[in-house]
Amino acid sequence: MKSTKEIDSNRNLERFVSVLICLIVFLMALRVPLDSDFWWHINAGKATINQHSPLLQDIFSFTRYGFPWINHSWLSEVFYYLIYKLFGYSGVMIIVAIVATSTTMIIFKLMKGSVIMRAFLVVFSVLLTAVIWSPRPQLFSLFFFALLVWFQLKFDKQRKKIYLIVIPAIFLIWSNFHAGFTLGIAFLGVVLFGKIIDYLLNHDRNEIKRKNIISTFMLLISSCLLTLLNPNGINVWVVQFKTIGVSSLQDFISEWASPNFHELFQQPFLWVWLIFVFFISTGI
Repeated sequence: MKSTKEIDSNRNLERFVSVLICLIVFLMALRVPLDSDFWWHINAGKATINQHSPLLQDIFSFTRYGFPWINHSWLSEVFYYLIYKLFGYSGVMIIVAIVATSTTMIIFKLMKGSVIMRAFLVVFSVLLTAVIWSPRPQLFSLFFFALLVWFQLKFDKQRKKIYLIVIPAIFLIWSNFHAGFTLGIAFLGVVLFGKIIDYLLNHDRNEIKRKNIISTFMLLISSCLLTLLNPNGINVWVVQFKTIGVSSLQDFISEWASPNFHELFQQPFLWVWLIFVFFISTGI
């Protein structure tokens, strides 16, 4: 058994590394909000505030003016606009950094193993993903997904009923911030499927496991229903599939394209694949 001194030393190391990682990620995410969609989202949020209702019509295009618009990220646009109005560019920079850091720290706390190895993996992953940290609604999807995984694991361990409220509430907010909530629904579906398979293949089919499956199923259903509480209704479920089907978006949205390794900021993706192939081939 570890001595009290060793336990205290490990705790101090954990705290020190956590603070260090937090500062590193925050400083990496703290940059000028340069994004092609920034002013579009800011003006959409401003229009929503001015008309006292979500903007659900295209008022920015010449050829599509007045047409219905499935504005699945209306609440994040309002959020960004209010931050910009109150604190300017600096406020937007800080908010992006806070959300990115919070997401990363949740992942760091969820990881197992030595604190040094976890810190290395987190910093390495940050180098890969930092290129998409910009003032766009998709940033909130990354945060809500990490938060969902956090609470789902807590629910499985502690079985507290409060999580039956907290997790669906996440989807209620998420579905108004960004349509990426469907990733969270898919995650719950995979968790439920895994529990069912485990129940069927395990000879110890006790009442606790059966109730666990039922509660996870209820979580999935309630979360799906709460996502419909948004200005777009059921359309918030289909907007991502409609978007994928637009060929011009496939051609010109950079994050949808394959990595261009001639660009220095995308080369870490190549390094990860090379390292992955090395470990697979050597059997380490």
